[in-house]
Amino acid sequence: MGNYSSGPDPYIRRIKTYDDEPFTTGQIAEFAVWPRNYGNKAAKNCKVIISGENINTITLEAKTLGPEGESKKLPVDITGYKPGTFKLKFEVICDDEKSKYKGDNVEYKEYTWVGADMSHMLDNNNGNDDDDDISFEVIEKTTRNESEEFSQLIEDDNDVDGRVDDRGDVDWYKVKFKKSGKANFWVRPRHEDLDVDIAIFKAKSSNGSLYNGIEPAGKDGESNRSRKKAGEDDLVSITVEAGMYYYIKISHYGKIPSGSKGDKYWLRCKLNDGEDTSNRSKKTYNSIIDGFKVETNPKYQKRNGNTYCNVFAMDIMDAMGVPYGGHKNANGLADWFSKEGHSNGWKNVTPKEAAASANMGKPTIVIWKNPDGHGHISVVRPYNPSQPKHYSGVYIAQAGTSNFNYKPITYGFGKSKIPQLKYYTHE
Repeated sequence: MGNYSSGPDPYIRRIKTYDDEPFTTGQIAEFAVWPRNYGNKAAKNCKVIISGENINTITLEAKTLGPEGESKKLPVDITGYKPGTFKLKFEVICDDEKSKYKGDNVEYKEYTWVGADMSHMLDNNNGNDDDDDISFEVIEKTTRNESEEFSQLIEDDNDVDGRVDDRGDVDWYKVKFKKSGKANFWVRPRHEDLDVDIAIFKAKSSNGSLYNGIEPAGKDGESNRSRKKAGEDDLVSITVEAGMYYYIKISHYGKIPSGSKGDKYWLRCKLNDGEDTSNRSKKTYNSIIDGFKVETNPKYQKRNGNTYCNVFAMDIMDAMGVPYGGHKNANGLADWFSKEGHSNGWKNVTPKEAAASANMGKPTIVIWKNPDGHGHISVVRPYNPSQPKHYSGVYIAQAGTSNFNYKPITYGFGKSKIPQLKYYTHE
C-alpha cells in the first residue's frame, strides 16, 4: 500500500497503481488522513487541500482534522481516466504552526506531521465497497515550492523564513487577502552579500485552490517586481483584490555567502488596506517599542565587541510594517535613508518634526554616519509625560554600547554629535 506523509510544506506525489491497473469508471479514491506530532506539538486545526492533474477533485475546500489519531476521509473522483500515473498535490496547513526561538538567536520549529493513505476504492456503480485494498506506488515527488503551480501557502502579515540553494534558485509562495487595498510585499536577505529579488503575480481567475495560470500583478503604473543590490530589501507595493491568490517569486542571484545565515532570507506581505495607518498611534508605537525589552533582551546585548543598534531599529520598523534598509550597519543605513528612503515612504525631518511624528505614532529614527568608524542609529519614541522634559525635546530607545528604553537623545549620541544627526519619519 502506498503510504506517504507531508509536513507543513506542500509536496507533489506522482502515484500509480501496481501493474498499471486501470481505474474503473465510477470509482473514487478515498484518502484516509490523520494527524501526528513531532515533539510536544499538538496537531490542532490542521487543514488538508487536495488538487492535481488527471483527477476530477470532488472536495477541494479545506478539511479540518479531528483530535490526534482521529482520521478523516477525503474523496477524490478519478472517474474515466486511463491507467498509469496522475499528479497529486497534498497540502497541509496547521493553524498552530509557529516559529519559536530558544537561546541566543537559535531558531527552531516544531511541526505537525500528517500522514495519508490511498487505502481503497469505492465502486459507485453498484454502491458496494470494494473490500480489497488497491496498492499504489509513489514514483516521484517534487522539492519544496519549486514552481508557481505548487507554491507554498502563507498568511497575510506573517513572517516567513526562507532559504535559497545556489545561483538561479527560485522559491514560490502564494497568499490570499481578505480585503482589497494596497499591499506591501518585501524580502530581506539575512546576509549583506546575499542577493534575492521579488516579483508578484496574480491568479488569472478565482477558482478555489486549483492552479489556473498567473499574470503580472498590479494596476496601471504599479511595478510588480523589485531588483535591488545584495544585502538590500526588495519592496513591491501594489493594489490587490480580496479573494484572489497572489503568487510571490523569490529569485536568487550570485553565490551563497559563507556563514550559517548566508543562504537565508525573510519574507513578509501585509495589507495596508488603502494606505491604512490605523496602527500608528502613540499607544501602539510605545507598546511595540516596549515589547522588545531592549534593556534585557539577549538579542541586543553587546558581545564579542559587537553592538546591535541596527538590529533593534530594524525589528521595531518591521513590527510597524514599514520598509527598511535591510541588514546593514548604521553607516550603510544612513546611505540608504539618504538615497532611497524617500522612494520607500521616509521623509527627512527636523528634530522638532521628528518628535512630533513620534508622538503621533509614526515610525521615526535618528541616525549618525561616522566617516571614520562605526555609526549609530536609534528609534525616536513618544515623550513620556511622567518623566522630566529635556531641552532637546527628542527621546529615544536604543541598543548599542548602552541599551535603554527611554532617555533623551543626548544619552545616545552626546551633545557634540547633535548637529550631525539626521532624522527620518515614515509618512
